[in-house]
Amino acid sequence: MRAKQALPAAILTAAVAGGIGVVASPAWASGDVTTQACVLNASGVSVKNNLLTGTGGRSGCSNTATLKISLYEEIPWWPDDMLASITKSGTNFSETISASCTTLPGNYYVEVTSSTGNVKEGRHSDPCH
Repeated sequence: MRAKQALPAAILTAAVAGGIGVVASPAWASGDVTTQACVLNASGVSVKNNLLTGTGGRSGCSNTATLKISLYEEIPWWPDDMLASITKSGTNFSETISASCTTLPGNYYVEVTSSTGNVKEGRHSDPCH
């Protein structure tokens, strides 16, 4: 009986003294897709007839948040120019945003900012030039 009691004490002592830590995996790591985390989505920008379009939104969420979905032109060595912006509240949704191409060559991108503090930036590309 003493050996059974000594083993947990020895493991605990080794864990504390040796710095052994226990790491738990999140529930979704086991393959249970119903418990995956809430994520923001921001697409790349495409163009048709000189009109830039992109989408932003959120998925896998159970709470309500307000998103600001913006379309930017990247300007080197200067703050990027916001070409368009929309705001929407909801749980899981996607919204399309659009603006005209500018005359200068440059990259464009979609940025999604959540009222929860998260930000997602889409792929930068230059579909206009």
